[in-house]
Formats: sequence, structure tokens, C-alpha cells
Amino acid sequence: MITGDPAVVFQQSRLLTEQEVREQLLVTALPARQPIVDAVKRSFDYIDRRFRGNGQEIYDCQQEYVLFGLVRMFDPQRATECDLISADNLDLLALAVPNPSLVALIPQMKEEVAAYIAVANGVRMPTEDIAAYTEKILQFWSGREDKLPAFAHAARIVFALTPNSAGCERVFSLLATLFPFERTSSMSDLIEGTLMMRYNKRDAPI
Repeated sequence: MITGDPAVVFQQSRLLTEQEVREQLLVTALPARQPIVDAVKRSFDYIDRRFRGNGQEIYDCQQEYVLFGLVRMFDPQRATECDLISADNLDLLALAVPNPSLVALIPQMKEEVAAYIAVANGVRMPTEDIAAYTEKILQFWSGREDKLPAFAHAARIVFALTPNSAGCERVFSLLATLFPFERTSSMSDLIEGTLMMRYNKRDAPI
């Protein structure tokens, strides 16, 4: 086995083809690469802690990780490939999304599991283009409201979830712009009304 020592690699490589050298060269063992390897490892360790619930609670993403793993069942292609459509996963979804409307749909969704699996088998989605992919997913569910009413209704709830904090960050930015330090004594109804108008009618003057 070739080591990461360049001198040894050079000596041994004269007996091997280029492809054989590339397969056996331990790049991560090269001293010059060690700082990079250490930095990358720390990054992956940090991510691993956040998604496995081993980090600080305020930064923990385990619940979100589980949630967005489960909602893949509303992509018919991914759901059948990963065997996500099941009564057990529906129970987990109800725990991950404590939405009363969604929880109320779970019993009926369990009755539709077999029908959904039958419909989803063989479905293919164009994942290369996000716009086309989104359109196909929406078309799939809008065309299945008669055969899978509970799943179709749940899909609308799930698709309203956002995987990022861009929405609330935008609100904070608007608040900072509309109400700087000089306006901190403004009444709450003025702040609420102004923010609602600016957020919902962004082109309208304040």
C-alpha cells in the first residue's frame, strides 16, 4: 500500500500505472494537506453535532432534520424509492408537524397509503430544474385530490413550511428601516399596521 510520503510514492509509482497510483495515494496523509483536513473535519463534526442533537440546544437542528426527511413522502418519486409511505412515518409526521389540521388528517391518510403507493410507483420528477420540479409536484397533487384527498390536503399544509428563516429576517429588516431609533416610542398598532402594509404591498408608498 502506498503511503502519503511523496518520496515513497515516487519510488513505488515506477512499478504501477497512473490509475493504480491514484487509487492508492493517501492525499489526506500528506503533511501539507493536514491543516486542510483538520479544518474540514471540524466543519463536518460541527454539522454532525447539530443534526444529531449533540450540540447546544439553541443550535440544534435534529427536529428539523427529521421533519424535512419525512416530508419527502410528498414527492412521489422519492417516497417510493426510500419506502417513506407508511403508517409509522405518518405518526412521526404528526409529531414533527404539530399542526391540528394535519394531525386530524392522519387517520384518513393511513387509509390512503396503499392507494398512494400504487399511484406513486413509476412516477419520475425532473429534479435537474427546480422550477420544473416544483411545477410537476404541484400538478401531481392537484390531479390527485379525488383519489387521495387527505394526502392532497396534507401536501398543501406541508408545502407551506419554509426550510429557512428568510421570511422573519425580512420582517426584522423592514422593522429596522421603518422604525429606527428615533421612532422606538411608536404605538404597537402603528408598527403593526405599517409593517403589514409595507410587507404585503411592497410597492405602495408608506
